[in-house]
Amino acid sequence: MKKPNNNSYYKYTEFKPPKILSGILEKIWVFDSVVNSEDDPHFGLIPDYTSSLIAVLPRNNSGMQLFVTGPNTSNLKFETYSSQITLGFRFIPGKITALFNIQPKETLNKKYPLKSQLSGSQFTELSEAVKNTGTIKGKSSIICSIIIRHINRQNIDEDEITDAINKIIDSDGSMKLETLYSGISISQRQFQRNFTKRTGISPKEFSRIVRFHKVTRKLVKNNFRHFDTLVESGYYDQSHYYREFREFLGMLPGKFESRQKKIEYKDLLK
Repeated sequence: MKKPNNNSYYKYTEFKPPKILSGILEKIWVFDSVVNSEDDPHFGLIPDYTSSLIAVLPRNNSGMQLFVTGPNTSNLKFETYSSQITLGFRFIPGKITALFNIQPKETLNKKYPLKSQLSGSQFTELSEAVKNTGTIKGKSSIICSIIIRHINRQNIDEDEITDAINKIIDSDGSMKLETLYSGISISQRQFQRNFTKRTGISPKEFSRIVRFHKVTRKLVKNNFRHFDTLVESGYYDQSHYYREFREFLGMLPGKFESRQKKIEYKDLLK
């Protein structure tokens, strides 16, 4: 994507997590606010089928916010001022339970303060360490060390729910649920309950958000070729495509495109 023509935009970069967290985290992202006008100071987290740990880091080192969010079935707004950098640590679906025993339903469509899970001294120590580290990669490494320290690997299950999650994601959300249910060893109702407990949302909603999330990624990567993306993603027609944008983002594709073009993207992973 081309760099915006003015000086009022955001920068977004992705990179891989350390190897020790490769089975827990999918990626780490950086959202750098470079706003120098009176733009709306709120941006939105695109609806997502998984959970993320997010650190908001003011450039003046006045204090760090740390929270977990997701899954999100709508456009969750958060403040993005020119004086801050936001770091995101995106979990592999279902793996958030490995951190402080947090359940996805606790973070569904909300910001869950992680400070409440740390002692005062732990949070202060973490904030000071992050503040005293100059580079973004260095700051992310410190936060990764906290994740590593608190991971409860006994809560990391590998079973048919994990298999189902992977199949839905690999199909970009297009896998028919009847096909998914045909290979399970328990009743459909029990499977749905287990799936919802693991991910925070039902298999149907999970599939829909996987598809929509993949659509937004394709649009960004392919310079917003809406018709190509619509066809590739299995939408029946343009009205169906528009309905999902309204439902998940509260805006039409054109407005979404205008918003996202304020961002300079770099090093996007798959």
